Amino acid sequence: MNFSARGSLRKEEIARLVVELQELICGQHVGKVFDAPGGNLRIVIGSGSRRRHLLISLHPGTMRMVLWENPPKAPPRPSELVLQLRDLISGARVDRVDQPGGDRVMRLVLSYKNGSRISRQLIVELFGRQGRLLIVEGPERRVQ
Repeated sequence: MNFSARGSLRKEEIARLVVELQELICGQHVGKVFDAPGGNLRIVIGSGSRRRHLLISLHPGTMRMVLWENPPKAPPRPSELVLQLRDLISGARVDRVDQPGGDRVMRLVLSYKNGSRISRQLIVELFGRQGRLLIVEGPERRVQ
């Protein structure tokens, strides 16, 4: 996949990623979150033969989301960010992967089996000087 001049993904590239991820991870449960080499994140999704490792890089020039089959071993001590993400998204089911507004943003819509938690969205912005990862909780609202 070709990156634009500044290292951001184009909206057409994100649209292709959304289609691929939709087929591979929807209906699967989020496992643990790990630190990955280079200050990146790795999220385990699914189990058994359907187990995938989603790498998220938000660094300038390398912003991306890719599935890893054989990731390197995680560091012995997770970062504070990883611990927070584990608390927020581990155990959730991936209901949908989409591209809100057709922009350079990818969203994973998550729900919880026991119904005790409100649904959450993991939003990854793959543009600008540095990408961003957001966790949003609660009902969707349109802001004008």
